[in-house]
Amino acid sequence: MADLSLAALLARKASSARDEELLTFAVQALERKAAGDSSTYTELVEALDPAKADATVCVLLVNTLARCTGSLRLKSHKTLINGVLGRGWSGDQALASATELFAINAVSSNAPDLLGPSLSALVHQFSSLRIDLLPFSAAAQAVEEHSGDYEAAMDAAETVFAPAHTPAGSSEEGAPSPEETQKALRVHRALRRVLETVPTGAMTLVELLSGSFPHRRKHVTIQICFLSNLLYVLQYLPHLLKPILSLVVDRLIRIDVEIVPPEALDDHLPGDVFDMDDDEEGGGLSKEAEENRARSEKLDSMFALTLRFVASLLGGIAPMADKEEAFKIVLAVFDADVLTTFRSKFTQFIIFYACTFQYSYVKEFLQALLTKAIEKEHSDRSRVAAAAYLGSFVARFKGMHLSTIRTSLSLLARWVHDYIIAHDHDVTFPDPSVHTVFYSLVQALLYALCFRLQALAEDQNKPSFVPLELRLDRIILSNLNPLKVVNQGVGEMFVTLAVRLRILDEKTLSALLHHNSSFVLPRASEWDEEHSFFPFDPFQLPLSRPFIDPILQGWDGPRAEETDDEESAVQSSRSASVEESIAMSLNSQLSLSDNDHRGSPVWKPMSFSPGRNDTPPTGRGWVPAGPR
Repeated sequence: MADLSLAALLARKASSARDEELLTFAVQALERKAAGDSSTYTELVEALDPAKADATVCVLLVNTLARCTGSLRLKSHKTLINGVLGRGWSGDQALASATELFAINAVSSNAPDLLGPSLSALVHQFSSLRIDLLPFSAAAQAVEEHSGDYEAAMDAAETVFAPAHTPAGSSEEGAPSPEETQKALRVHRALRRVLETVPTGAMTLVELLSGSFPHRRKHVTIQICFLSNLLYVLQYLPHLLKPILSLVVDRLIRIDVEIVPPEALDDHLPGDVFDMDDDEEGGGLSKEAEENRARSEKLDSMFALTLRFVASLLGGIAPMADKEEAFKIVLAVFDADVLTTFRSKFTQFIIFYACTFQYSYVKEFLQALLTKAIEKEHSDRSRVAAAAYLGSFVARFKGMHLSTIRTSLSLLARWVHDYIIAHDHDVTFPDPSVHTVFYSLVQALLYALCFRLQALAEDQNKPSFVPLELRLDRIILSNLNPLKVVNQGVGEMFVTLAVRLRILDEKTLSALLHHNSSFVLPRASEWDEEHSFFPFDPFQLPLSRPFIDPILQGWDGPRAEETDDEESAVQSSRSASVEESIAMSLNSQLSLSDNDHRGSPVWKPMSFSPGRNDTPPTGRGWVPAGPR
């Protein structure tokens, strides 16, 4: 009977899924192949080709092979294994169930040899099947409704998204179809069951996910498919949150750091190079501008999906303790992968957005930044980065309580004053190369005050906070002379506000700025270029922007004082004139300090200008168009 061909056996016994003759044929084919005879094995492989066999035959063969996985050896049967695991998810439910059984039995029989190929075949499906985050929430709800029975919950989630339950043509544009979602859910069900069979395979999975993540130059559709499935894995493997989130952040940063604003392109066209309409009127974009726009659109789509995941992670139905632990992981990933990446322009907004779900997260993030910036045990690079994030977060997080702002700035100012006490008597000339951390922390303080000084000065509950706790005059007039070093835009706006609010004495400040304009500070431009980083600048990716705009403090400029009579109007005019004079003096002394620098940075991410809009000083805002 073993001499019968596979075709003959299928013709005679197709009605019996557990036929012993067919099982014997499969076992002998595998054994002969391992011994060097490929004749019957080749027949078996060809019979599994969906182009040469109907679905019923494929199901029958896969079910048969699932009963003889003990005879499988990767070295001898790799083609067969990959063929079964690679094709079983695109068919109907019967074939998917048979393929799932094959994968489970394979890893159960020979995990060292077959776990990797089984997981790899499943992960390979991630790049072609998209799963929306809606099933993530639905499955989470189903788990709760089924008292923790995940298998029953997954079955419920699959039923919810069955094609019969969704009207034809109702899928929104760009979203996965119900059929695609159902196929993706089958893959995840199989992946989950394989890892339940071999729990130690979780780290093997992490390595495969990292190696399989699409290259940053792959099309956005492939990126979104893979990313959506990657994030969905956390629904049933939540203990992998840290390595998977770290992987996501790493791949976002790889695209993020390659995006350049139009001003930095050598041959950019007038107008918005991210606007597709320019192609018709302006004769097309340069190749570099086209590639830049594609990167922007790709990152935008991936980032919006990531923020939706963060919302489901921290704002979903999980217990508060789980959410707090999840935030600690988000914070740890930020510290390890984002903090010192100075060219990142968007990825850091993951932690910014995460802070919106509990006010305790705001305090935890601030505490982490203050600790990193102030404690000497950390590297100067980390401390400088933490200072930039600290100043930017205090300035830009719209929901921050005034009491929290006071506490943060008070701790920051206390460290600055202690540093001045320890070093000021030895300083005769400001040197940013020696006192890098000091100037970075002062710049963070002044930057935050550009946004918060007016509210602090007008706070009737703590009227003494600015003059007695911050003691800004002692900082500005110290021998370390921070106004000679810090970013020009930050210094100019701080001076304008300090004069208007009468925080600093006009005459003393004018004398200081006149003194600063009389000498050139070596390497000032280099320091300014390296440290003019304000990480929570206005967010301009259109798909992701609705997540960020409501929580991002914009720049409105200093409010003018109300005038009740002509005398007040004259006084206001005089004050404005003094502000303008001081600002011009500051601009002069900072410009002089740049004379020793031969080159100048092409672009620096300025966070505000003296106007009322969040546009760069050039007046050309950078607003990349969203995917069209």
